[in-house]
Amino acid sequence: MIEKIRVHWFPKLLAGLFVLFVLIGIHGSSVGEWDRVFRSRGSQSFVQLGVSRGIRADDWCVSQPFIYAQCNSDEFFPRYNRSVNGGTDMFLQSPCAPVWDWTALGQMHNWGYFIFGANRGTAWSWWLRYLGLPFFAYFFFLVWCRGDRATSIVGALVVMLGAPAQWWDTTIPYHLLYFFASLVMAWVVASARRVVAVLLGGLGLLTSVLSYFFVMYPPFEILLLPALLVLMVYVIRTGFARDHIWWRIGTFLVVLAGVAAVFFYFFQVHREALEVISRSAYPGTRVCRGGSLPYVSQRFLMDLVSLFTWGRGTTPESMNQCQAAEYCSMFVPVAVAFAWLAVKTRKVCGYETALALIVLVYVAWISMDWPAALAKYTGFSRLPPPRVSVIEGFLVLLLSLRLFTRMADSGLRMGPWGWAGLTAAFALCRVTALFTSNLWGFVNGSGTAMLRFEAALLLSLAVWVAFLGGRRRLFLSLTCATALLTGMFVHPVVNGLAPLYDAEISRVIKKIDGKRPGTWWSNDRAVGQVPLALGLKCLAGTQQYCDRAYWRVMDPSGGHEHVWNRYGHRFVAGFSDRPLFENRGRPDCIYHNVSEEQLGKLGVDYVIWRGRALRSKGMKAVAKVGSDIIYEVRRSGPSRGRSAR
Repeated sequence: MIEKIRVHWFPKLLAGLFVLFVLIGIHGSSVGEWDRVFRSRGSQSFVQLGVSRGIRADDWCVSQPFIYAQCNSDEFFPRYNRSVNGGTDMFLQSPCAPVWDWTALGQMHNWGYFIFGANRGTAWSWWLRYLGLPFFAYFFFLVWCRGDRATSIVGALVVMLGAPAQWWDTTIPYHLLYFFASLVMAWVVASARRVVAVLLGGLGLLTSVLSYFFVMYPPFEILLLPALLVLMVYVIRTGFARDHIWWRIGTFLVVLAGVAAVFFYFFQVHREALEVISRSAYPGTRVCRGGSLPYVSQRFLMDLVSLFTWGRGTTPESMNQCQAAEYCSMFVPVAVAFAWLAVKTRKVCGYETALALIVLVYVAWISMDWPAALAKYTGFSRLPPPRVSVIEGFLVLLLSLRLFTRMADSGLRMGPWGWAGLTAAFALCRVTALFTSNLWGFVNGSGTAMLRFEAALLLSLAVWVAFLGGRRRLFLSLTCATALLTGMFVHPVVNGLAPLYDAEISRVIKKIDGKRPGTWWSNDRAVGQVPLALGLKCLAGTQQYCDRAYWRVMDPSGGHEHVWNRYGHRFVAGFSDRPLFENRGRPDCIYHNVSEEQLGKLGVDYVIWRGRALRSKGMKAVAKVGSDIIYEVRRSGPSRGRSAR
């Protein structure tokens, strides 16, 4: 098999595009949304193709400003940034912000920031996700699909363009990237013919495994881990060569020891912040008890109604516009193919069976409401159904490509009764899905939506027929077309970070702080991220983990601790002495009032206030940019810019 794992045009193309895009500084982040936040006409130096999406706020408004705070820090990517919220452990972000210490080996997505800075570092991070992912996926599929290059290319594109990667691009593409990279590097260690290649594969395996965990989003890490372990055993056993056997075994042992050593270092260095997180809770209710039949039905239609996702209004309001094909609907034909192969060949592959069992567990979780005790005992109470369904769809995709390859190789074809059963199963699934989910009103309320639904229905049926009929060209063509339609236009193509750094308010903030440095704060959670991204002292608009110093000032009695703990977006409801703490039914959102006295206790020197002008003797307006007024806080006492902690 190793002779078939050689570089040809597809991975060369991906590698070339990666280098080109990084050098130019092109990426796909929705930074253009900053123009909307600032209500500006846009920067002349900013070029964008496609649509920026506000739903991507976890990327352009949350994660990226914390990363840029590191890039603009006076220190070289410090672990503990004292300018952020009076002092923040920057590694414990999601994904981890760049920190220059021994864990840098496991921050592959942050290497560009260390080398190039904010602009090209963003391009590195972005394209490592969306070009590195299909690069490694291609080599894995060559092994998984028995050297079939066409299927491997289609599989790589489908993984990159579908919801498993694009649903929440803050973390899940990284997890999938390192998922495939770990498997490919393990294959290299097990099968490479030269000792040097074995050692380099070991270094790549260590880097990939550490990076997988240091993305710092446990739900996806946990959900993917069982499949990763199963497939790790598969690639090692499939590719293990007898020559240089002790080099191979020694390399795997060194990798295990290296992972253990880095984790020991990580838990020692970040112990204090981890203890704060472990004692905290999310704002609002975050205990899950599974899904429901309507939820599963809706997911079975997701790949249908999400076609042409670059347009607006193409999905019901309850769905994320960027949720392209989840591939959950392939569960039925995959189950049929699995049973068909078992009966016809009388052989059952243990690795396929293990993946199928994992899929069944995940489907069971999202299909019904489980008892609270069972949910808590199994640990699934911390895994929301949308996360589970995305990973379930990803595993179904892996199984579909594997089973299709086996069926095509063996020449198996379904007879008339098989096709009749398939058609009946398809009709039953779709009718049930349509009437048990909230999609009926969406489809019935628009002629365009109805046409799109019918077109997608036919396309989905054609994919089923091609899959179970072993029609190789048809199946690969339709699968690739579905991926392109659902995912190709989700992200814009942009150059640089001008909407953030060249905005008028950014220039005004830097000018004021340059004359007299201080600590910044805003009543708007998005605007509050601007001083953060500029590398100034600030109380950010979002807390990535519990900022106890801030909330002890706002809530001295701790009576609303269940509202303000751990991660959350800060929304200021008003400038008032009247206490207020609530999340208004929105998880991760914290609404509260603030008073002039509280700002003084926090050590705030400058307030960026969005909305009606403040009337306070202790606040002096020093600038106005659009609807944002910048106030200087007048007070006597210690020197300016004191720590909030």
